[in-house]
Amino acid sequence: MSSPSPRIPEFSIKIDQQTAVLLAAGGVAIGSAALLLYRNNMEPGTRMPRFLQRLADSLYTRAGGQSSDARNATSHMSFPTVAPPVLYERGGNGQTCEERLYVQLHVLDANSSANLPGAREKLKKQLETRDVSSVVYDDVNNPRSIGLLTWSTDPSHFVKVVNPILQMVGIGDVLTPRPRWTMFGKTYANGHEPSLVDFLIEKVPRNATRADAPYAVWYPMRRSGDFYMQSPEDQCRMLLHHAAIGKAFAEVLGGGGERVLDAG
Repeated sequence: MSSPSPRIPEFSIKIDQQTAVLLAAGGVAIGSAALLLYRNNMEPGTRMPRFLQRLADSLYTRAGGQSSDARNATSHMSFPTVAPPVLYERGGNGQTCEERLYVQLHVLDANSSANLPGAREKLKKQLETRDVSSVVYDDVNNPRSIGLLTWSTDPSHFVKVVNPILQMVGIGDVLTPRPRWTMFGKTYANGHEPSLVDFLIEKVPRNATRADAPYAVWYPMRRSGDFYMQSPEDQCRMLLHHAAIGKAFAEVLGGGGERVLDAG
C-alpha cells in the first residue's frame, strides 16, 4: 500500500498565490509602460512614429520640397504596408523554385602575347582540377585577351572559388580582368516554363557547352525605366521580339573547333 502524498503546507500555497498576483500585476505594468512608451514615441497628430516622421520630412525635402512645409505635407501620411518579397521563381503549372543560376563573365587581358598561352593553359588546368563549371573563350576582337564564363547556384562561389584561381601566380600576374566588361547576372523565369528547374539551372550550362555552337556573343542589357512604363502588352511584344532575334542566331550559328568570344 502506497503512503499518502505529503500535504503541501498552507504557507506555500499562499506564497504561490501571491506570486501569481504579483506576476499578473507585473505583466499589466509592463504592458502599460510599453503602451505609454509607444504613445510617447508617436508624433502628436500623426500616424507615424517619430523616426518615420523624420524620415518622411527628409524625403520630402530631398524631393525638392521646402523644409518649412515638410511637416504639414507629410503629417497626414501613414507608413505603407508592403507585402513580403517573393524570393522564388514561378513556372508553368504552379511550379516554384527557390534556386537560380548565377553566371559571371570575365574578359581577361594578358600583359603580353608571349605570356598568354601559358596563363591560359594554367587557368584551364586549375578550373578542371577544382571541378569548376566553366568555359574559356578566345576573344575574336583581341589576340591578347580571353574570356572566362563560370556559373553556380551559390553566389559566394565566385568569391570563394573563382577569385582565388584568378589570383594565382602565373594567372593573376598575367591576366587582368577588364572591369567594365565584367558581367554578372542570374536566371529568372517568366512564369510559363514547362520545366522550371531545367530552365533555371540546366539551360545556360547546356547552351554554353554545346559542341556544335562554338561562338558566343555576350552583351550587357539593362532595361531603361521607360520599358516599365509601357503597357503589359507592349512589354510582352518587345520581349518576344528580343527572344526571336536570339532564336534566329541560335538556329544559324554552329560548327566545331575553339570557342570564340565576341564581347563587343
